Amino acid sequence: MSWNERCGTGAALLAGLLCGSAAVQAQTPARPPAFTCPAAVSVQESSDAKAPWQGEPGKSEHKFSRPSIYNGTPGKGEYDLAPEGQMKGQQVHQTWNLADYRSMNLFVRCRYEGTEVTLVTDLPKALTVCSFSFRNVAGKPPQSPSFECH
Repeated sequence: MSWNERCGTGAALLAGLLCGSAAVQAQTPARPPAFTCPAAVSVQESSDAKAPWQGEPGKSEHKFSRPSIYNGTPGKGEYDLAPEGQMKGQQVHQTWNLADYRSMNLFVRCRYEGTEVTLVTDLPKALTVCSFSFRNVAGKPPQSPSFECH
């Protein structure tokens, strides 16, 4: 018996619950996946060693630390957007309402612990809000950072 036939007959309570759940899911528009920075960045390192020294390249992994959101063009006319923020104890929550800044291009610069390397990309026009939460510990980078845009 097909799923539709089973759901139509209401033969079992469980099947009915599952069918009802499927119907609700079918009616709810699928929410696009959250836009976020990569959790880590891999960095290739080299040195400018002078003779008689010879540099050996290295590779290191760096965890996501925090985002910065701008309007304009990366590396040219760019304007850092200040988030609205609130703090509860050591927990900080920041929000950018993107609709307020859509007169220009918007982009995010993802920053990583222990490196000057950043990742940059434009924020798709469909996104309306970005949120960044972290634990604030004096003298340390943001702890347990969480960033996403919808």
